[in-house]
Amino acid sequence: MGSFPRSVELKLSRAAEQAQILKNEIDGWTKANPIRYKTEMYKDGMGFRVIHEGFLNPPPTERWSLIFGELIHNLRSALDNLAWGLACVKADPPKKPKIIKFPIIQNRKDFKDEGKPITDQMTQDAAEVIKGMQPFEQSENNPARNYLVLLQKFNNEDKHTVPYILFTSFKRFQGLADVEQISDGRKYRIRLEGIPAWDGREPLHTGTSLVDQPFSEALEPCEVKVYFELCFSLKIDDKLTPVDFMANFLVEQINPIVKIFMLYFAAVDSGKHKC
Repeated sequence: MGSFPRSVELKLSRAAEQAQILKNEIDGWTKANPIRYKTEMYKDGMGFRVIHEGFLNPPPTERWSLIFGELIHNLRSALDNLAWGLACVKADPPKKPKIIKFPIIQNRKDFKDEGKPITDQMTQDAAEVIKGMQPFEQSENNPARNYLVLLQKFNNEDKHTVPYILFTSFKRFQGLADVEQISDGRKYRIRLEGIPAWDGREPLHTGTSLVDQPFSEALEPCEVKVYFELCFSLKIDDKLTPVDFMANFLVEQINPIVKIFMLYFAAVDSGKHKC
């Protein structure tokens, strides 16, 4: 049996399963629960509003938050288990076991105090690879958006607050290209601009105005058909990111790290690498 920590593979595999579960549940709920809406004309006839009338079944965002939080924990834990295994290659048990974790450092200056005490317990080549993976090396212009920093952010928030809140936004919005309107015996074609009034930054409640569409002239009431597809998102620094995209993205980013060190452990086990 090789020395590569089996828990790393198991936790990464479980995280990938959870990412797929999350996507399947969101897709399934979205298909089964289209947005119900009604159209209200402006009193002066100069436009209309599309008003949300509630869902047949409310989205289970608390459950999805838990799934996402568990996925994040598995990814972070997999990296920490990996760091432990790397330290054990040099000394088993490691000299300073309590400080061992996979370092995630944004600032080059902080690495000496926070990261180096960890990597010093690893072989030199493993330590160099870990250092090269740090956000300050990979994303010098904006390390805060590095995938490891995002993973750390989500992990800390999930541990210290309520399950991560999911915000909804439009994944897709589509209105009729135009509306055929009869007024004074004549037909008018009114183009819909399709600009949502609701941007997803606040929860979607019954009575929320989804679309406001002004007209250039007062016309009689008309039937308006629109199509909405919701996107369930995480709020990151005031920006919304689809949660199923983020879950899959993080799994895909952590996977190569694990594969790199699987080769490292294989070399150690074969005797081709000197500790």
